[in-house]
This record gives sequence, structure tokens and C-alpha cells, in this order.
Amino acid sequence: MLTKAQPMAIALPRNARSTGSLAVSPAIAVGALLVSVVSLAGARLRLDGYGLLHSLPWPYYVGLAGLPLASVVEWRRGRARPLLLLAYVSAFLLLVWLTPYVLEGTPRFRTSYLSYGYVDPVVRGQGLLPRLFIYHNWPLFPLLMAAIQNVTGISPLKMMDFWPTVISVLYMVPLSVLLLMATDRSWPAERPWRTSLKATLRVDARWVAGLWVFVIFQWTNQDYFSPQALTFLFYLGLVVVLAHTALRREGEFNGASGAATVILFTLIVATHVLSAVVALFVITALTLTRQLKRPTLLLLCLLVFVAWQAYAAAPFYEFYGHRLLQTVFAAGDFLQSNVSGRISGSGAHLAVGRLRVAVTAIVFALGGFTVLVQLRPRRRRLWRPAPAWRALSDEVRFALVLLIATVLVGPVSIYGGEMLIRTELFSLPPLAMIIVATAETRRVLTAVGAVLIAMAPLHIVTHYGNELYDYVSPGELAGFRYIADHLAPSKIYGGFPGGGFLKSATLRWRNSTVPNANHVPAAPDFLEPNAHNWGKAPGGVYVAFSRGDIAAATLFYNQPHLIGDMQRLVAHNPHFQAVYVTPDYSIYRWLPPPPRRRRAAANAYGVHPTAKPARAGAYATGSRAGGAKTAGGRTRKATTPTK
Repeated sequence: MLTKAQPMAIALPRNARSTGSLAVSPAIAVGALLVSVVSLAGARLRLDGYGLLHSLPWPYYVGLAGLPLASVVEWRRGRARPLLLLAYVSAFLLLVWLTPYVLEGTPRFRTSYLSYGYVDPVVRGQGLLPRLFIYHNWPLFPLLMAAIQNVTGISPLKMMDFWPTVISVLYMVPLSVLLLMATDRSWPAERPWRTSLKATLRVDARWVAGLWVFVIFQWTNQDYFSPQALTFLFYLGLVVVLAHTALRREGEFNGASGAATVILFTLIVATHVLSAVVALFVITALTLTRQLKRPTLLLLCLLVFVAWQAYAAAPFYEFYGHRLLQTVFAAGDFLQSNVSGRISGSGAHLAVGRLRVAVTAIVFALGGFTVLVQLRPRRRRLWRPAPAWRALSDEVRFALVLLIATVLVGPVSIYGGEMLIRTELFSLPPLAMIIVATAETRRVLTAVGAVLIAMAPLHIVTHYGNELYDYVSPGELAGFRYIADHLAPSKIYGGFPGGGFLKSATLRWRNSTVPNANHVPAAPDFLEPNAHNWGKAPGGVYVAFSRGDIAAATLFYNQPHLIGDMQRLVAHNPHFQAVYVTPDYSIYRWLPPPPRRRRAAANAYGVHPTAKPARAGAYATGSRAGGAKTAGGRTRKATTPTK
């Protein structure tokens, strides 16, 4: 007689269950990465006020959240594997940082092209020109980049293309060392060069959480091809040396650490002045709190800084000194440039700006939460500052001093509207140290991981929210090359940064719609381009209009028709001649009228010299990426190159 088979429970061997648990986090990570890569392969560039948000399908964002989820699953195991966790955060970084390159195919971030303008004269053999280029007063970046280009033969576009990804990967090296010191007091060994890889892998893997914090909350775009991006790498190296001295040698420098401090600080001073100020504040704060015990080293660094500004950078201060005195510690100017000037413009740009502020507040709150968790057992004495300070670990105290010194540099608003952004970037390493040093239980680490999972998809909006402006189209690149090949020497108004990219030493330019400009450009700026303080620079005067100018006016001024109105005025003005007209970039040569007729010419087109342009709703704003159709059609001697 047949009987119905009964279900049978099979007990898996212990090693089989362990094998299954070992495979969970890699399976999640591989699946997440596969979903994002496949989604990216089918994505199409569709830019709007939210940047890349609508260019990427929703599975891409699911994959982004899956990578930190895999890390949380790994942390929940009894003994996490650092190499796997490092692979997860590295995969996230490469995926997100290479996404614009896959979608756009051109170097992003317009200021990168301007930064290459500092390198270009050195590559062409014209040398350093400190009175013409600000950053030639701190010349290490242009000298080093020119040397790399001459040795490797790499093109400027390729160098700018991959610079953000390469420099961000390099940031991970000193940051990993810093986080390893924050989580394990036995690391590094007394002789770090003999520390084996096996010993490093035995360190508690929660240090990788600090890398996740840095990568996910690093939305500042300050890793573009620029002196400040290179300087931040030197700065992280300096912080590693200071942390090792404070945490492993009780603040006492030896010959190697003292020399490394002076060398790294000198490299920072020779590259970027604001980063040097931050580093000087940090060394001062650590010395005042007795975490570093050699005041003479602070005096030596101060001497290096002052000597460089007084001698090597003297041309800059001769030209800019008066403005510098007006803005240092100018709280009103700082708040206007860094807060109200940033959170303004179109509705979408407002939303992106507020999201960035919220995300920054979240990472600071996360650091504060983990500190309170560490202080909880001693909460009865926390109302007194001294006991609360002593209750913190040495690692947290070091990071807090680092963080406070960084924040105090903010009011020194010599950096204009990017000062607060730079402060956020420099605050991330100490915040990451605080979080990993205080996340001593798996419960706290899981809470940190939950925040990382939620923030990972939002990173696309915070990082690439201004991509409508930051994207440089192939048509704009062709316009930049036309300026260099056919117009040098000349003076270019508008079309940022066409006149500052190639052959930058023979060109002069003024930008019309740079974010946080002193005023919204008006008709006289375009119709009277010779009034822009060109000095005695040779060459003719040209007015340029680009897709990026339209994007800037749309995002930052909430005036999408502004540039179209101005281009129409110029195209119909008899004192301008079209020399290059394409959908993404157009150039008009100014034919100066007799002085008595200039004001009459402006009024003939219904423009008062001090009036702002009227909106023209009939003007089309062009492509989905924010490009504009050429106003006025093709005029005499206009050049329309084949794309």
C-alpha cells in the first residue's frame, strides 16, 4: 500500500550554514552592482533642474542602496571581512563617479576647463604668469599637471575626464589609514612598514563605515580638476601624520614625523591658499589643546605660510589685497555668498540646495548621535564640560578638535561662495573618525548603516543636482576650440569658460552668468562689451552665448529666457557680426560704433543702459539638455561647423 511521503527536515552541517552566511553579503553586492550597471547601460541623458535624476532608471537607485546594504549584512556577522567591505565601497565610488562619463562623454564641471587654463601656458612653454593667472602664485598644480601631460602625452580632455575618479580613489588611501587608527589602538605596529597585510585584515572592520560616510556625503564636487582637489590629498596625508603623532606618540614629534609635517604643509601652501589656512588652523588647535607638543613646529609652519604669501604670492596681493581686507571675517558677505546665494534660483535648484543642506545636517547629527552613545554611561556628569571632555576617547577628542578648527575657518570668506562647501568637505574626515570610533557595538553600526542605505540613492541628486549647468556639450567644446584656433588674441564676454581654456595666456574673458555673480547680466553688458575692464589687452572684442549660459541663468537666476533675449538683441544689432553660430555655442564680433553713437544704438533697440531685459516668452530654449536655438538665424560670414 502506497503511503503519502512525509516531509523530512534535513539538518545542515554547521560548516554548510557558515558557508551560506558567508555568501549572503557578496550575493547582495553582486546583484546590486549588476542591476545598476545594466540600468546605466540603457540610460539616456535627460538633464533638467534636478541634474541626472531623470536620466537614470529606478533600478539604478535600487542598486546604489544595495551596496551599503551588503555592508550592513557583513557587519552583522560575527567577524566581518574588511576586503569585501572595501570592495563594496570602492564599487559604489567607481559606479557613481563614472556615471556622468558614461552618459555625457565629455569632461564635466566647467571650472575644470578654467583650471586647465592655468596649465596650458606651462605646457606651451610660456611659463608661469602670476600677474595674469591667480593660481600661478601657488604654482605646484599647473607645474605638476604640465609635467604629467608632457611625460604621458595624455590629452587635456582625458586628464579632466578621469581626474575626479582617480583623485577620489587616492583619497581613500590616507583616509583608510586615519580610520584604522581611530578604530584599533594596536594599529599600526611600532614599525608600520613591517605591518603585514594579514595583521591589517584582523583589525575591526567597522573602519570601512568611515569610508562609506565620506563617499556618500561627499557631494561637494570639489574633486574636479583643480588645485584644491590636489591639495586635499596633501591635507589628508598631513592629518594622518598629525593623528599618528597625537594618538600613538602622545603628541611628541620625531625627526620623520616633523619633517613630513613641514614638507606636506609646504606642498599645501604652494598649491592652494585656503587649504593652507585650514591646515594652519588645525595645527594651531591641536597645539593649543596639547595634542601636539612642539610649538616650534607651529611657528615654522606659520613662517612658511607668511613667507610664501609675502614673496612668492606677492603679485596676487598687490592686485587683490584691498578686496581681501574687506571680506576677511565679513559675516554678512559670508552668509550671503555661501547660503542665500546658493539656495536661490529656480524651484528645482532651490530643492536641490535644501536637500544638500539637509544631508549635511544629517551627517553632523550622525556624528553627534554616536558621541552621545559613547558618553551615555557617564551621563550624570555630562553637564560639566571638563568631565565630558575627559570621558571621550583620545580618537574622538582628536577628531573633535580637527572638526572645530575646520568650522572656524568658515568666516574667512576669501573663497567667496564655495567657502561653506569647502568647509563641509574638510569636515567629513573628522566626522568619519568620530562615527567609527564611537560605533563600538553592532547595534550602533547597524543604525549608521541604515542611514547610509537611505542616503545612497540621494547622492545622485546632491552630487549631480547642477548637472544642467555642469555638463559641457560637444558643441560647446567645438566653440572653445574655435576661440583658441581662430580668435586668439581677443577678448571674450560670455560663453564661460571658452576664453579661459586653451591658449589662455593670449585670451581675455569675462563671464556673463557665473553663479553668484555680483549682478544679473543686463543688456548693456552685452551691447557694450568693451566696457568690461579689459585693460590694454590686444585683439578684438567678442560676445559669446552658450548652452551653459542658458543653464546658469535658468538654475541660478530663474530666468530661462535671459540669454535668449540677449542673443536676439546682439544678433539684430548692426554693430555685431556673427562669426560662429551653432545651437550650443555662438560668437559675435563687436564692431565698435563712434563714441557718440553708442548710447543711441542701444536705445534704438529699446534698451535703456541701466534697464534689465524684458522676458521674451516666444524665444525657444532648445534641447532637453537646456541648449538654445540660435537667435536671429545665420547672418553674414557666419560659420556653422559640422559636428
